[in-house]
Amino acid sequence: MAAKLHELETDLAEVRNEIENDRMNTTVRECFVDYSPETLYEWLEQEVEELRKVLGSQFLLRDATIVVENCKLQELEEKIRRLLTPCQAGPLIEDLRRLRYKPFSELINMVPEYIADLALNQGKEISSLLITGTKTLVDPIKYHDFAKALVHVFRNAIAHGLETPEERVQNGKQPQGQIKCNIEEYGANMVIAIADDGKGIDVNRIRELAVAKGICSELVVAALSEKEIVQLIFADGLSSVAATNELAGRGVGLAAVKQELEKLGGHIEIKTVVGKGTKFTFILPLVDSDYRLNTKEVEPDNGACVSCG
Repeated sequence: MAAKLHELETDLAEVRNEIENDRMNTTVRECFVDYSPETLYEWLEQEVEELRKVLGSQFLLRDATIVVENCKLQELEEKIRRLLTPCQAGPLIEDLRRLRYKPFSELINMVPEYIADLALNQGKEISSLLITGTKTLVDPIKYHDFAKALVHVFRNAIAHGLETPEERVQNGKQPQGQIKCNIEEYGANMVIAIADDGKGIDVNRIRELAVAKGICSELVVAALSEKEIVQLIFADGLSSVAATNELAGRGVGLAAVKQELEKLGGHIEIKTVVGKGTKFTFILPLVDSDYRLNTKEVEPDNGACVSCG
């Protein structure tokens, strides 16, 4: 910016030197053909972009930002809850929570880089992971542990779910494997789907391991449906170093994922096809689901709230 402004000053100085010359007005107009408002604005944009690269986008917003401690927001939320009816408090609390809540996708924003490095170390190829869907806002404190546990799902998909480029080509697939993550909000629930196009889960092998590890007896395993058997991958101690590769790695760390999921009152669904891939769908109730539902159900009725009577 400084260099460009210096050039402008030089040109203006030359115009000033011709101030008594009949050509002065013409020279001024010619000068600002090269220095139009659009050009000057572009200089500013380039300068600001360089500042963003060095200082971060939030730095330029500091003067317009007020920092409030999370505990203060929680105190204010409790006061609103005590003083107002649920119908009145719901919308206010929803807006207030948005001040401290974050999109769930931000809690796992390190995953794409992590699995790209892991794939490189494993000698595997993957397409860039994009976290798609809605920017569902959650309490970062309450969902932190579950978000961190999800790393096990991504890691196992890379380490044991996806095949090597050579294996994929032999199986009629593209050399690059794919892992997808989508986050959606359905009413009072957040649904997180993580899918890969790898080996899939061998149900028969899970049966064998469940019996060998003493997790289930042969009689119990024989009575389980395939869907129930697949759920056994969350059993603590199902996998071992030797068995992990044969199970596409779906035993490592998944017990921790299920534990954190259940703390939030959620559950999981799994779809898998051998040779095609596996999809994990996590359904979690949103912590503020009561207010999300109430705000959708509120209708005018002589000043009364329908959902609250």
